[in-house]
Formats: sequence, structure tokens, C-alpha cells
Amino acid sequence: DRGEQRWVVGVLHVDGLVLTLTSPPSRDPIRFPTLFLPIALDIKDLEIRNALIKKQDKTWPVAELHVRGYWHGTNVRVDQLRVREPQYGDLLLDGRVHLLGGYPITAKGQLSPRWLTEKGWQPLQVILRGEVANLELEAESHGRYRASLAGKVQPLLPSLPYRATLDWSDHQFPWLRQHELYSQAGHLRV
Repeated sequence: DRGEQRWVVGVLHVDGLVLTLTSPPSRDPIRFPTLFLPIALDIKDLEIRNALIKKQDKTWPVAELHVRGYWHGTNVRVDQLRVREPQYGDLLLDGRVHLLGGYPITAKGQLSPRWLTEKGWQPLQVILRGEVANLELEAESHGRYRASLAGKVQPLLPSLPYRATLDWSDHQFPWLRQHELYSQAGHLRV
């Protein structure tokens, strides 16, 4: 145990949490404080139910959030982050965040948007990297429908600026009620 003090959170369950995100007052680079935890914090089971995340005039409900991980110094290891929201879908991630500078992050996992999985798509494989204020993301769909998305997003700015590229192989999308869309591969940049 390298002689470090260690606190263990065995089980912590929270119901009805409301998290309000504030946007920075300008487009200047965001400066994060260095967060240094002088002891080791080992989280075995953190569960949050019926939460709301608010940012300006938008609200996102989160039915369930489960976290297992470890924090010591400026290093946070997320062994599992599982978010479930029946209306939107599910997210399962693991990764690392360093709580200094721009908070560099690397994470990978699965995203299961409800509107895709209900139509026969398999969960999307996702990768996040970069810094919290400037995320790079990749998502790939395997199985019956093959597609990949690569992009950059600035989630902390009010306008949520992003760039994305979508590539796909042969697809026919019969679930569009009024139109049937067919494509023999493609590329879209936004």
C-alpha cells in the first residue's frame, strides 16, 4: 500500500441530486484548479438515482449513475462509470482523469442510445480523449449497421461548439416513417 493513507467508500447511495453547471463568462480559455487529494480514496459503490443536470435553460435527467474508482493526488482512475436513462439510453465507461492543467482525460466504453438500439443497432464503441473543455471523441458502430463518428466538442461553452465527421458503409434505414433512405457508403463533415 506504499504507506499511503486510504479511505474506502464501501457503499454510498444518493437520491434526487441536482447538479447545476455554470458556463464561463467569456470564450477565454477555462482555467481549472489543481485538485490534489493527499490521501487515497477508493470508491467501491457510489450510486446516484433520480438526478438532474442543469445548464442554462436545459435539463438532463439521469435515472441511475454508478461509479467505481480510485483517487489519489491528482490522478483519478474510473474503473466503471455506468449511466442509465430510460428515455435516452445507457453509457458505460472506464478511464482516467488528471485533475491538473486542463484535466486531461482518456476513456473508452459503450454508448447505447435508445433510439438506435430499439432499431437493431448494437451499442456504439466510444473513445474520449483530450481535456475536459476540449474533448475529442470517436464512436463506432459494428454489426448490422457499420458507421464511425470522429469529432471534437467543447462541452463547457454555452454554444457547445463541435466539429464532426460521419462515415458509413452500405445502409438502408427503413425506420424513417415517411421516407426510406439508402446509401452505398458515405462521408459527412459538420
